[in-house]
Amino acid sequence: MLKLLKQARAAFSMLSAEEVRKRAEKPIHFGLVADSSGAYAEMEAFLVPGGLSREERQQRILQVHRASDAEPPNQVDIVLYEPGISCPQGAFTYHRDDPERTVAEILEEKPDLGLALARQFPAFRSAVVEKVIHEVGGRTLCSR
Repeated sequence: MLKLLKQARAAFSMLSAEEVRKRAEKPIHFGLVADSSGAYAEMEAFLVPGGLSREERQQRILQVHRASDAEPPNQVDIVLYEPGISCPQGAFTYHRDDPERTVAEILEEKPDLGLALARQFPAFRSAVVEKVIHEVGGRTLCSR
């Protein structure tokens, strides 16, 4: 037990609070591609749910861009397509019947964005927390 505690303490000492904060605070921008305003609204609600505070909701919606916007940004971190529209490599399909699958696919391909996604978009929080728990638990078990 003492050995396990020493290993845990050593692992935590290697964490840089500043690095974790920097990763979590990186603004993530989504580009949405859909063929109707209803589909855009559905994907926006997935990313920016109504339960957020007014201020938080306003801030997050500024990070979600429709392809149909008059001036969409030149670059976004993640492009999300409505189901049924051909999705190019490097982009993701929004699985409306299985949003957790959408989350899992994005986190699988973009693991470096996990902390920021979890901090900024509620749909990603539980999956990222679960992943961190498994990673830390796996390291602890492997080091015994």
